[in-house]
Amino acid sequence: MSRIRNFFYNVWRIFAFKNGKISKTAIILSITTFLILSLWVFQSLFAGVTFFGWWLIPKFNTMAASGIEAIVSSLYVLNHSNRIKKEVVSKEEENN
Repeated sequence: MSRIRNFFYNVWRIFAFKNGKISKTAIILSITTFLILSLWVFQSLFAGVTFFGWWLIPKFNTMAASGIEAIVSSLYVLNHSNRIKKEVVSKEEENN
């Protein structure tokens, strides 16, 4: 889980804050990521209904577990966005 959390953390450090404000790119990126990961979970719930459900269930369950883990990690990063903002602002102040 820490690898996924670090990935989202690094993505947010790159895109999230410009001049102390959250950027539109970060908002679009987070919404897109959330939609993609929630589709994984949705597909895993209904994989057993399909004709090939017996073959797809193990694959979708693995993807759903990864999707849920990524959603939790992204929420963790969103909760700690103030810390990211402080780091970015302090680095900008050091550079100035």
